[in-house]
Amino acid sequence: MGLMSGGGWWLNRINCSLFLGLGIGFSPVLMPWAIASEKPTDTPHQEGIYLYGEASTTHQVGKGYVIFTQSGQKVVGALYAPQSEYSCFIGKRTQTQLNVNILEPIAQGETSEGSAFDVAIPKLYAIANIGAAERQLLATCQQEALALEQNGIKTSAQPIRSKVLMR
Repeated sequence: MGLMSGGGWWLNRINCSLFLGLGIGFSPVLMPWAIASEKPTDTPHQEGIYLYGEASTTHQVGKGYVIFTQSGQKVVGALYAPQSEYSCFIGKRTQTQLNVNILEPIAQGETSEGSAFDVAIPKLYAIANIGAAERQLLATCQQEALALEQNGIKTSAQPIRSKVLMR
């Protein structure tokens, strides 16, 4: 089972690929496919929308992607795999990675504090062409972040519920 209750295979794959060096039990020795070579990326330094992926183009089934909007150090976005699930997140950007939290549903109407991850941006491809589907996914996560803030939950520490994406 993935790191999220009810999580899919993709989150495990994305965790191993996107989140190398977390120190939470993932080992390149145990998962040789997760060893990533240096990818030609640029670390985001300005406010805006960013899309990164395990592949240099979007919509590659079986590949993981991260899309986010950055305002100052704060980021809101989604981890996703095409034709699979996605998870919204809220976090902060450091020099070379995103420190994000993902909400884990524990029962209907209840949530627990989500798992924290670091997304190693230098391990991913920067993708300049952000399509309508990616923008819609980002808008969904931004709406959920706003809803949490309006309910008095600090979004800097509170992650968002996972969803199913593009069947």
